[in-house]
Amino acid sequence: MAKRKIYCTVEIDGEQFELKIDTGAKCNVVTLDLFKRLCSGKEINKSRAVQLVAYGGDTFTTLGTANFIVI
Repeated sequence: MAKRKIYCTVEIDGEQFELKIDTGAKCNVVTLDLFKRLCSGKEINKSRAVQLVAYGGDTFTTLGTANFIVI
């Protein structure tokens, strides 16, 4: 059975972004640049930084967490 990737296009302030939907992920990760464009003025909670393990086993630490809704 072939696995399909799911994407959605989001438009914010006239600019379009292509987002990959990962239904198996525990969290969603965006680049700092995209976060700043999506959430102008919103703070990152740096006390909640976590280490993530990617599917291939690579690890990285986030800058923190933020909750936001894109409609």
